[in-house]
Amino acid sequence: MKAWFSALIRRFEPEQLALFLHFATAKRTLCGAPDLDKDAISVCIYADGKARAPVPLELLKLGTNAEPMTASTCSRRVYLPSRPGMDPKALEHLVRFSLESFAKENKLTTGGAAFGYE
Repeated sequence: MKAWFSALIRRFEPEQLALFLHFATAKRTLCGAPDLDKDAISVCIYADGKARAPVPLELLKLGTNAEPMTASTCSRRVYLPSRPGMDPKALEHLVRFSLESFAKENKLTTGGAAFGYE
């Protein structure tokens, strides 16, 4: 799963990556040379505890068939729920859908975090 999530993040366009970083850190500006021990973002992929059959991608909707990806910005942790039998496309859809929902809820029109110096 670690390799899968890393590959997904590497495929993000710069705007999507900025949105993910804002989602995970709640910061609009990030330091250009982070302290890896202090500034690392942890991604926890866990079983959501609901033994359900895999849901077709087109039917995956937050609040009904899946829990959203969430983040604890104080600890810089992202929590991605998974289910047994959930295919990578459905997980990717859940990540992207969660980020799009975050952007809409926070009225973000372009990207999220910006790279710069603090």
